[in-house]
Amino acid sequence: MDIALLKRKNSLYFLKKFKNPLRHMKKVKKVEICKLEYSEHSKDTIEKKLPLFMDKYFKEFYPNIDKWYREKVVEDLKSNLRTVYVVKNENGNRILGVAITRKYSDKYLNKNPKFCSFYICKEIRNRGFGRKLFEKALTDLQENSGGNEIILTVPEERLYESWKDKSFKSFLEKYDFGEINRKHDYYRKGKSEYIFKK
Repeated sequence: MDIALLKRKNSLYFLKKFKNPLRHMKKVKKVEICKLEYSEHSKDTIEKKLPLFMDKYFKEFYPNIDKWYREKVVEDLKSNLRTVYVVKNENGNRILGVAITRKYSDKYLNKNPKFCSFYICKEIRNRGFGRKLFEKALTDLQENSGGNEIILTVPEERLYESWKDKSFKSFLEKYDFGEINRKHDYYRKGKSEYIFKK
């Protein structure tokens, strides 16, 4: 994607095109990884900012993500059945990554604890932030798994997304997640969802 910026030179304005707009964006130097708990302080992030983030980065793969988020995630956050970690920029006004997990509980009988959602924006990849976010969420999930195996699913397009010189699949394998199944036409017609277990 090209991006055009208006530049000033000797009182004249001209357009400058960049082939890789991310290279010219202000670099994020510091981030904060925080666990969200449902409270008045975090309500704006949980009910407004995070749904926009989920819609932007997940809707393409999960057409009903907004309904799932409102009816499952927000409600389960209130009763402490789900955990949400977010990566924010140093000012705290932008979400740059998310990890959502579902704990083992009687509400989800016969359902394994699950690593539901994970995404890191491209502008902060390859700097260790994704690994830290993933490990925080995974540690929390393991402590609340009731000794059960953990499930994680990935849409086919994201399975081989590159992180440095590795795919997301190899990233998962590093944490002992192994592929156990594939479901075709599960969330979208003509597409597969890959299921991993740890």
